[in-house]
Amino acid sequence: MNRILEHLLIHSFSKLLTLLLTGLLGLTLLLTYLGFFESMEDRFIDLRFQTRPILNNRLPGVFKNPNQELNQNKVVMVEITDECLATYGKWPWTREHFAQLVRILKRSETKVIAFDISFFDLDKDAEQHDNAFVNAIRDHGKVVLASELNKKMVFKAKNNVIELPGVNSSKTGEIIVSQILPHPKFDEPATGKGFVNIHLVDGVVRKVPLFKRIESTLHLSLAAQSLKTHLGEDVFKLKSFERLFLADYEVPLWSSNNRIGLAERLLTKGHEFDKNMFDQTA
Repeated sequence: MNRILEHLLIHSFSKLLTLLLTGLLGLTLLLTYLGFFESMEDRFIDLRFQTRPILNNRLPGVFKNPNQELNQNKVVMVEITDECLATYGKWPWTREHFAQLVRILKRSETKVIAFDISFFDLDKDAEQHDNAFVNAIRDHGKVVLASELNKKMVFKAKNNVIELPGVNSSKTGEIIVSQILPHPKFDEPATGKGFVNIHLVDGVVRKVPLFKRIESTLHLSLAAQSLKTHLGEDVFKLKSFERLFLADYEVPLWSSNNRIGLAERLLTKGHEFDKNMFDQTA
């Protein structure tokens, strides 16, 4: 009798344990699909970036990759600070300031110059400054300018009547991607252009988009276009619109597959209009 009870208890416990593990697995998959763990992952990414320089300096033998060559001095960021605004005046500045910057960087033998500032329009009040900037870009020979990729809704019309968006806005309109380019006057002498706007949920950049394929058109980010300008077509290669190679080395890319996190679902209320448009990141 005791053996029968013991066998029943073990069998019941095994079934209960199986049910609990199955339920826990199902709950984990559901929370992962809803993006519940994404905020936790973001916090860990922040922590890694914050602790990496400390650990590399204090314990280089443990945390520093011996095959990694740090070329911090080869990439220089030119910032516009409060002191600059106090010296040169409030924003926006005339293009003469940027022309002077390009000339200074050329004398410093800068290989590539990339502007993450938009030059979409001309300064009608200072045409000579625009011309100076154009001449500086052409004289340097390798200047990359910023562009933007934007989604917009084109509403469908039936019998000359435009339908208002419903709960699912993609059902009542067509979502198209438009590219805002630098003004042709600046675009013509520039070596290339790359998009600078990226998708952010909490205002923090953690993953950098390198390129975006929209139908048959491939758009490079400012960073990718700058690297391509520096290395050349023979080194910087994109294959099948999905794989990025630097010579024979394939750059590992993270693909979000348009996965929407829980925060975005709540903010967009399920609309498909605001899906993450940048899914090829490094």
